[in-house]
Amino acid sequence: MNPEQCEFLAENELILPNFNERTLQLICGDVGPFEAGVPIVVPIWLAVYLKKRHKCTIIPPDWLTIDELNRQIANENEHSAFSNVPKCFLEIAHIVLTHAKEDVEDIDQLKTLIADLWDKRVAKMRNSEIEFLKQHKFSYAQLDNLTQMEVACARPVLSTATKMIEKLNDAFHSISQI
Repeated sequence: MNPEQCEFLAENELILPNFNERTLQLICGDVGPFEAGVPIVVPIWLAVYLKKRHKCTIIPPDWLTIDELNRQIANENEHSAFSNVPKCFLEIAHIVLTHAKEDVEDIDQLKTLIADLWDKRVAKMRNSEIEFLKQHKFSYAQLDNLTQMEVACARPVLSTATKMIEKLNDAFHSISQI
């Protein structure tokens, strides 16, 4: 899976429509009815579509605040394991901060905090990958609380590295049997 696919699979988002419409029948399920001024949860792609047509205001998720992101960063610093973060946090933050700039306060600071949280998690992932690849016997790696995007970023590196190590091990075993 690549970052675009992860973004496509991101969860639903809360919007505040400024129009009235009955229920929309979509492939992913029925959405609505829409009533002006009454918040409703819709797929994030639909929220962006309606936002571009000036039909709604996107309400940022509760975790997309300066205080909550600072708490998440502190939590990430305190633990050696990956802390629990909101599902699809990077994808949703990217979509909301890109397409709903006027609906979010302190956007520059939020972008910085999201980048800081991502950087801390990527650094942990790199360290975990290195420790995993240093092992002499491979059985499994426990990587709890990773997001889809993090798995998508780690998969190519780990896949290539483990294939190379397997080839080296096979070569070593064939040489040692001579």
